[in-house]
Amino acid sequence: MALTLNIAADNGLNLPDAVLVIDQLNVTKHISDGYTLSLNATPEGAIYQANNIPKESTGLAFRVQIFANEDMVRQGKQPICQLPNDKQPNQALFTLQLDTNNTEQPLALAYAHIQNLYPKAQVCDLADIGVQ
Repeated sequence: MALTLNIAADNGLNLPDAVLVIDQLNVTKHISDGYTLSLNATPEGAIYQANNIPKESTGLAFRVQIFANEDMVRQGKQPICQLPNDKQPNQALFTLQLDTNNTEQPLALAYAHIQNLYPKAQVCDLADIGVQ
């Protein structure tokens, strides 16, 4: 799966048939120990009791490679550049927090995020252009 659209690369080059490909997709898990300590708030002489309520959060991390056209992808050429993160333009790594009840595939979620940023982008199945 990929997305095709007209986009300007970071070097100012206009790419009317650019292909965006998700790369280095990772599912991340973070477990917090749940402790918040505030001994100043404990009355003098009281026994301090803390309940450990760990919190788990899941996220996605990925990069988006920009190819000038489908031929570059077919021929296995290097991408022109990486798409900058919409929230931190000086970084190319995208990160998303996921709802723990979400059952969608990570790749579909990553592409949905990019399609929200570029609503005119067309979905392109890489198998349709000869890429396995």
